[in-house]
Amino acid sequence: MERKNVKILRDGHTEEGIIEFHKEVSEEIIWHLNFISGGIKFSTSNEISLFDCLCALRTFLAERNACILCNGARIDAYPSRMSIQMGGGRKLYVLRIGEQAVLKDMVDIFDETTIDKIGSVAEQKDFYRKWLSSLK
Repeated sequence: MERKNVKILRDGHTEEGIIEFHKEVSEEIIWHLNFISGGIKFSTSNEISLFDCLCALRTFLAERNACILCNGARIDAYPSRMSIQMGGGRKLYVLRIGEQAVLKDMVDIFDETTIDKIGSVAEQKDFYRKWLSSLK
């Protein structure tokens, strides 16, 4: 099990949190993620990627007026299919409309970022669709 310290923003205050995650390999790869910060606890399992685990956590936190301050929550970041297949989406590309993603644009899903780059899961997926369309 791997462990990462992260920050969340809840009710206007920054708090420390801990994420623990691992993958289980049987017939399929299944990801598990646990999160704790103050009085907030969250667990998810049976996700097909670490990125999906983080999206579930983000939805859970949003319902509690909180957000996680990491690259995986950036509106303009998304994992490639290869990143999901090879590492569960642990690495993401920071995307720019009209530009192909390149290796130097890769970031770790749990590395810290600023609140101005954070958005909802829906906003992130919408940006990804816009980015894909911009490449045609």
